[in-house]
Amino acid sequence: MIQRRILASAALVVAGVVVLAGCSSGASPAASSAKPSAAGPATGELTLAWQSTEAPALKPVIEAFEAENPDVTVTLVEASIEQYFASLPTQLASGAAPDAFLVWAGWGNAVAQKQFAQYDYLEDLSSHAFVSEIPEGIQLATQTAGKTYMMPTTMLAFSQWYNMDAMEEVGLTPPTTVEELFTFCSDAQAKGKVPFAQGSATPSSNNRGFAGFYGDFMGDKSLDDIMAPISDGSSTYAESPMWVKTMKQYEKMIDAGCFPKDAIAIDQAKEDDMFVSGDALGSMAPTNQKAAWVAKGPNVNFELHPATKNVLLYNNKGIAVNAKAKNKDAALKFVDFFAQAEQRGAFAKGLSGVLPAIPTGEAIEDKSLKLLSAKQAAGETVSFYAQYWEDPKLDATIGPSIQGMYLGQNSAKDVIAALDEEQKAFIAKK
Repeated sequence: MIQRRILASAALVVAGVVVLAGCSSGASPAASSAKPSAAGPATGELTLAWQSTEAPALKPVIEAFEAENPDVTVTLVEASIEQYFASLPTQLASGAAPDAFLVWAGWGNAVAQKQFAQYDYLEDLSSHAFVSEIPEGIQLATQTAGKTYMMPTTMLAFSQWYNMDAMEEVGLTPPTTVEELFTFCSDAQAKGKVPFAQGSATPSSNNRGFAGFYGDFMGDKSLDDIMAPISDGSSTYAESPMWVKTMKQYEKMIDAGCFPKDAIAIDQAKEDDMFVSGDALGSMAPTNQKAAWVAKGPNVNFELHPATKNVLLYNNKGIAVNAKAKNKDAALKFVDFFAQAEQRGAFAKGLSGVLPAIPTGEAIEDKSLKLLSAKQAAGETVSFYAQYWEDPKLDATIGPSIQGMYLGQNSAKDVIAALDEEQKAFIAKK
């Protein structure tokens, strides 16, 4: 039987809230018929820590695992993002962490795979069968020093969503170019509507006006071409046309009234309410936010309509095993069970707005996810800059700096300068 408890906050609070790190999604192979790696019976208690908003989708996977392994009891440790970021690093450092837990892909934040693997906190999963199924385009997000430390669970995108019922009521259609987007912002205001809901009070929401657009400012360069020189100190954010142009466009969107005038006083919950109710016609939230919208407005039609050719689509999370797990056998067996196509497919469907990171071979029914899959196949997706953020403080820098733009205290140039200052300080300490 699944046991539940809430993860207590640790004394050490890690700065910043999540920027979902990962890398781009290239062409994906069909799911293979590889069998799970772990063999033999598993017994005892398995402790599993997970983000509370995803726990409902994980529950059926746990129940199926317990049915197949009746001698194992899974204790699910649920936590909010804030609790998770505060507690897990401290628990790993003290040897008190759960047997298996959720991690973010790549670098980018304090609970990302590469952040933990560098301290040998994670079990090497390289020999497991699922590793051969991981699409090439996201392999690096799951690896550190060539070893695989996580089973990737989901892929999501940053782009533009619309409440199609509200759009129909006011007689507007989704813009298909950035130029049309600025016209839409003006038209929505004329109809008495907020163009795009935005909860700037939640720090992690502030990167959305950047994340949803930078793919069209990369020119003929890959993200590695852009980010690797910044990461090693041979270039800067201020010297990157992609960073400068996209941040300036974000500032222009704020000035054009594309977001609420009081965005700084709005949190994620209120942002969701604005969008679901139709007070705001659009949202730039990541696609996995759809689950929250559907819960609040199960009959509302939410559709993804990018205003850019290229869309950020990336592996954002996965499951890892504690290298010092008390019940490592059960933890490894659970990871292999979760990696089965049926389980990872059911988990993704339970979340809404995400694709399985490892394709299952099943037909995609959701219209917005079909669009993302088509862009992936056409090579019109880009990777995520935060994968290159070896310094997790960059995550805590960008949100508050962009908040300053909403307050009229910062310019796009100031945000870029803040990133450069933090990157320079991090390199100096290495």
